[in-house]
Amino acid sequence: MKILFLASDITKTKGGIQVFNQHLLGALVDSGCAVSVISINDTDIPEHARYSFLPIARAPLFRKPRFILHAFREAVAFKPDIILCGHINFSFLCLQLKRIFKLPYITLTHGIEAWQVKGLKKAGLCNSHRIISVSAFTKEKILKELPAYPKEHVLILPNTFDPQKFSIQSKPEHLMRKFNIAPDDKVLLTVARLSKCEQYKGYDKVITAIKEIAKEFSNIKYVIAGSGDDEKRIKKLIKDFSLENRVILAGAVPHQEIQDYYNLCDLFIMPSSGEGFGIAFIEAIACGKPVIAGKFDASPEALLGGSLGILVDPDNPGEIKQAVLTVFKRQAPDRLYDSTFLRQTIIDAYGIVKFKSLVKTGFSESTLSIETKDRVCKEQRVLNIRPSKGWVAINIKEVWEYRELLFFIVWREVKVRYKQTVLGVGWAIIQPFMLMVVFSLFFGKFIKVPRAGIPYPLFSYAAILPWLLFSESLTRCTTSIIDETSLISKVYFPRLIMPIANIISPLVDFGFSSLVFFGLMLYYGYLPTLKILLLPFFLLLALITALSVGLWLSAVNVQYRDVRYVIPFLIQFWFFASPVVYSSSSLPASWQWIYGLNPMVGVIEGFRWVLLGTKPPAAAMFISFSLVFVILISGAFYFRRMEKTFADVV
Repeated sequence: MKILFLASDITKTKGGIQVFNQHLLGALVDSGCAVSVISINDTDIPEHARYSFLPIARAPLFRKPRFILHAFREAVAFKPDIILCGHINFSFLCLQLKRIFKLPYITLTHGIEAWQVKGLKKAGLCNSHRIISVSAFTKEKILKELPAYPKEHVLILPNTFDPQKFSIQSKPEHLMRKFNIAPDDKVLLTVARLSKCEQYKGYDKVITAIKEIAKEFSNIKYVIAGSGDDEKRIKKLIKDFSLENRVILAGAVPHQEIQDYYNLCDLFIMPSSGEGFGIAFIEAIACGKPVIAGKFDASPEALLGGSLGILVDPDNPGEIKQAVLTVFKRQAPDRLYDSTFLRQTIIDAYGIVKFKSLVKTGFSESTLSIETKDRVCKEQRVLNIRPSKGWVAINIKEVWEYRELLFFIVWREVKVRYKQTVLGVGWAIIQPFMLMVVFSLFFGKFIKVPRAGIPYPLFSYAAILPWLLFSESLTRCTTSIIDETSLISKVYFPRLIMPIANIISPLVDFGFSSLVFFGLMLYYGYLPTLKILLLPFFLLLALITALSVGLWLSAVNVQYRDVRYVIPFLIQFWFFASPVVYSSSSLPASWQWIYGLNPMVGVIEGFRWVLLGTKPPAAAMFISFSLVFVILISGAFYFRRMEKTFADVV
């Protein structure tokens, strides 16, 4: 079987998801599968990889677009039998691959990210051929979110570990010296990222309990192995409780050294409330350590229902304290003090041999029984679409929720633009270059337009770049609603998606045509300065100008189709009213503030300033920005007011 694996990361970090992915890849290859991996966050190829591996983050720019393009390319070139979706965030991408190439996909779910899903992620998860969950707890959560999804299609594949890498050892002396731990000290250990978004791990509750535990065990030490943006809060908590000599922040620990930390402790504790499984639990138990875990998430499954540890209320420091004292006073069940029993039991339940057996069974053709028909997501929320009354607020949050749709529309626009063309992206270079040649001949050589000593080809090209981006964006934005009649009349999505997508897609042309300009700069001996860092600001202003005017025109165009005939005239008039072939300094000073009412004056002169070092457009910039802001806000509100009629009128 050939499998295309779309992964978040394999080698970048060594968290539970990454370790799971590594074990899964090894098991798939051992079972005879041919695997091709595309990883969005990895920068390096794993050592001794027995599969094809493409680390997208090796080149940091445009990771997401390149990840998607490579996924489509590999779907054609590799011809997989099935796609393995390594994270729920990729599920909508996999749904598109399924629809285009008739490829079924399996989505991996690890925990909290799948407990509440909505929008495009929900559609992607719902249409997964199979869903793999690392725990029964997460499976129940998924079926609650997708009540119509066949429960037999949600397979459970728990985390695993390599028994050869986690074994019972004596306390490592180098760590005892490093952290000033005496042989008779009672050591607690938590292994977790100290992340603000993962405070559910419960390490702060343990710190709260340590102060009370120390009253009975003065030799208590608590080691936290991990780092992150929550570290500052934890340090303050330690200081507030005067526990600097008891709580040790070990920082991030390399995965190959983590076994030493497990063997350093007498008790592993992580009273989590949002654990998808908890690979750290089974690694600690494999080293013969008893465990304290939360009882309201998937942690009990790692402890075999609590038989290999003690389950507590993760929000109750008093209960955490009592559980620790129970273990240290040897009042817990005898099996928790039998290191050999703990290790063998966890190996039998979650060892790598058992894992490989489950993978071989789960990925067999009889189990998968491939089908590619879309599944109707009856479980998705019901959205009542009603005509609004009066002015409606701009719902930016809703647009953000549909950001994946925005990207796919942009990608479609770019693909359609160059489909079945002889020169392809060459047209993006030819058009501005020929305009530059004509302008240089007539306005530069014959009319001799003032240009502040700058070669006219550079002078004009620096203006042609933003002008063509603006005019193309405005034209597409104006007709965006009319051009999508079939989509708008059948499916609900934020209508703002269409004009926004149509101002973004011309950026591809802009990128290619910019290459010629930088070549001209080198030819004429001009080198970019630090001012070029301001170029994205003026680029953004050009797009916002096109969007602000386009929102008005696209809404009006739905009601009055005359607008499509006005647009060419408007753009032609705007062209001569903008300093494309001449400099705004040619106008009298008394007219400059009126001229600044044209937003493209600030954009074009801004491009010339940052690229060629002309006079900065201070006054024009302020006027242009203020006017664009007013037009954008008013246009967005007008668009929202009128969109209730779009589906009926188009």
